[in-house]
Amino acid sequence: MFKGIKNRLNAMLQIGIEQEIQRIHQQMREKLEDPLICYGRKVYSQCDEDGIIAEIFRRIGTTNKICIEIGCGNGLENNTHYLILQGWRGIWLDGSAKNINTLKKGAGLETPHPQLALLLDYATPHSINPLMQQGLAAIKAADVVDVDFFSLDIDGYDLSVLETLEVVRPRVICAEYNAKFPPELDIAVPYDEKHGWNGDDYMGASLAALVRVLGHKDYDLVCCNANAANAFFVHRDANQGRIPTPPMELLYQPARYQLSYRKSGHDPSLKFLRDYLQQRRQG
Repeated sequence: MFKGIKNRLNAMLQIGIEQEIQRIHQQMREKLEDPLICYGRKVYSQCDEDGIIAEIFRRIGTTNKICIEIGCGNGLENNTHYLILQGWRGIWLDGSAKNINTLKKGAGLETPHPQLALLLDYATPHSINPLMQQGLAAIKAADVVDVDFFSLDIDGYDLSVLETLEVVRPRVICAEYNAKFPPELDIAVPYDEKHGWNGDDYMGASLAALVRVLGHKDYDLVCCNANAANAFFVHRDANQGRIPTPPMELLYQPARYQLSYRKSGHDPSLKFLRDYLQQRRQG
């Protein structure tokens, strides 16, 4: 009986989430023509990032199909799992030994794989560039600078890491932003090697801070996703007018972290990733 009640409550939750997302899409269509947020869908991402990423690259095209995810977690919910299954090469970095060990065991990555490099370390302003060199070498892309996609989510001094990133120049950046703060507030957690997120609001950077720093690096904001966890930026050389760049105030989404409970089919696993990488290893 209790299982049946739980299932009904979960079903009601999912219906509510989908209705809220549709309301957001309609709201954005009234503000903008063909907004990227309306292409959102979830495969292995947290809310709708997989669909937004796909639409961005449909419009600007890909080059080397190399993706980097800083703060990849255990792989069950991130922004590049789906890309790897589509043939992309990737670098996954996480500071949790538990997460990396789960990936090694679950995805059959106990030995290095030329398509997906796993790095156990913390991304800091001092370590990010050497780590990127290490990862690129592991996937046989040591000379690549203009990688297609870069995702960052470390719940702390993310802005400092982006400021010092030099070894790679991503064409598209997905960066977590602190959606508690509206567009007029430029604020960020400064670099502190002792910082660790405690679940409160002292994390990351406001959207305005990201727009300022990445704007100096020739990136334009093109979308924020529905649950307001991530903002997407495209380098001007890669965009060349293919994706509109409305004012930040129109793209900003307020915090709706409850939408992170969105489901996509059955519970995720690493089994398809394991099978795919094994096939690539064999031939």
